[in-house]
Amino acid sequence: MPYLVIGEEEKRVVTLTGERMEIGRYPELDITLYDDRVSRYHAEIRRKGEQWLLVDLGSRNGTRLNGVRIEPRQDYPLAARDEIEIGGTTFRFEEHLSEPASVVTAIETATLERTARSITDLSRLSTADQRLALLYRLGEAVRAQNDIDALLEKIVEVLFQTFHPERGFIGILEQGTSRWKRVHGRLRRGGRVERIFPEVDRVVREVVATRRAMLSVPRSAGSEGGSIEIRSEREFLCAPLEAKEASLGVIYLDRNVRKPPFTQEDLKFLSFLGLFSAGVLAGALAHDRLQRKAMALEEDAPVVDFEPSPAMEAIARRLPEIAASPFPVLLLGETGTGKTTLAREIHRLSPRREGPFVKVNCAAIPETLLESELFGYAKRSGIANADPKGKPGKFELADAGTLFLDEIGEMPLSQQAKLLDVLEDGLVTRLGGTKPVRVDVRVIAATARPLDLAAPGERLRSDLFHRLSRVTLTMPPLRKRRGDIPGIARQALANLLRDFPKPIAGISDRAIARLQAHDWPGNIRELENVLAQALLECPQGGEILPEHLRILSTKDVIVDEDIELRCTRSEAEFSLKDRERRRQVIEAVRSTASFAQAARKMGISKQWMSVLIRKYGIEVIRHRK
Repeated sequence: MPYLVIGEEEKRVVTLTGERMEIGRYPELDITLYDDRVSRYHAEIRRKGEQWLLVDLGSRNGTRLNGVRIEPRQDYPLAARDEIEIGGTTFRFEEHLSEPASVVTAIETATLERTARSITDLSRLSTADQRLALLYRLGEAVRAQNDIDALLEKIVEVLFQTFHPERGFIGILEQGTSRWKRVHGRLRRGGRVERIFPEVDRVVREVVATRRAMLSVPRSAGSEGGSIEIRSEREFLCAPLEAKEASLGVIYLDRNVRKPPFTQEDLKFLSFLGLFSAGVLAGALAHDRLQRKAMALEEDAPVVDFEPSPAMEAIARRLPEIAASPFPVLLLGETGTGKTTLAREIHRLSPRREGPFVKVNCAAIPETLLESELFGYAKRSGIANADPKGKPGKFELADAGTLFLDEIGEMPLSQQAKLLDVLEDGLVTRLGGTKPVRVDVRVIAATARPLDLAAPGERLRSDLFHRLSRVTLTMPPLRKRRGDIPGIARQALANLLRDFPKPIAGISDRAIARLQAHDWPGNIRELENVLAQALLECPQGGEILPEHLRILSTKDVIVDEDIELRCTRSEAEFSLKDRERRRQVIEAVRSTASFAQAARKMGISKQWMSVLIRKYGIEVIRHRK
């Protein structure tokens, strides 16, 4: 009779009986290898007449015969003393044995007392030793693992190997709330668990509230230690995930009452696994929050260090109360009035100040990309040129913080319906994905356009408008708060000098008076642009004077009676090369009557001219005759 000898000694063997022997990580196979390098269905040895054949079943890490990796799904005849390597386990094929040996079917390749290549017959170990081996393997698997989904999957896998439940999941709470942020689990017969089972909601909430593990028994025999025993139609175990005196969530497992009941020893070990897993998960969740904050990081808003005008004082008085509320905010006002700065200030004053502030300009992102930008896309989503690892959207990046949707009136109506759904239920589903992710985000929206809700082809759905406009603030234009201009100008100049250090003596009072006399149709952006040009014109060590201010009146910027030109982005935002290119575009548009003529003058296509105009923040307004 043929055998597979395990390791160097002929003390543990597998007897080859029947027509085939299946090998893999799946517990129901003929030979189970508890090894992460082994696929669930890895290989098989089958008989063909008097010959035994080795076949790799398309495993991830392959199978080796006498040190050579074999091709998947091809037959390889076995001869006496052939060595088969699967994961960290080596088998030797023998037709006869010289002495008696112990027959095994389940093999563990990583234990506390043996190297990763040693073999332990879990079926012959005590329950405590089996669990110690599984715990060690879990520790090895999650070491330096920061992908939360991968971490949860690994913990769930060990839970199923340890307790053999029919259903099981890990529930993670949203930070500081009683809402479930994510649920990750599986069914023994196949299928995922992504929501709390309604019939066990009471149990898991009690475990969270009491921070005590819970065990069901057919008949209550009294509680023991820090646990609770209750009657149930299904056998279940439930333990809290506790980290640094905070409850992260729960572990829940159950099975049919016809199975052997869970015991107090099971409950104690699950509670220990809960403590271990909570520490690992807390680190991964903290890493995830830091990563999202880093991805969302933008330059901090400048501090307002001047006395505001009465118009801005009225807004400033309302800000603390608005910031403390959980309601969405809609900011109205002309382009360049400082709505982004106001949104940042609301975030800074709010309870979410430690969370990320994420800005999305809805007008700057093409319609075809806006959905993936907002909601992200799943792993292997099939989207052209997408990262196969997936990408979180702005909603996920803004979790526990603030999402600022600038130019909300430019968002396509098709995207507004999905945005409304997210605002109402707090669940985001990535493109190409099926698993919703709960997010806790405060939305601040802004628009420079009047929102005529009654007009056909409206820019903003009325239901979305009412959802966003629970609080509204209108930023007055600069021409209505000329008293703010000196402070804004000095602050803007300080910001420019931080990016472009140049030794100058500041800005003169006469230059400030000139700035206050202008109407600023482009508001703060136009003011910043003028100051950036003045900084370049001003000699080193000198003071910005009125002659350095290239303020263009409406007459100066109209090329003909149909076109008005405004610059909405500061020149200081661009590199020297882009600044020169930008000046060429402005000059070409100013000196011609159409985009086509401007493009011909620069020797580029009309389409590329449109791209450059958007890139450089040049706003071209056409007036009807």
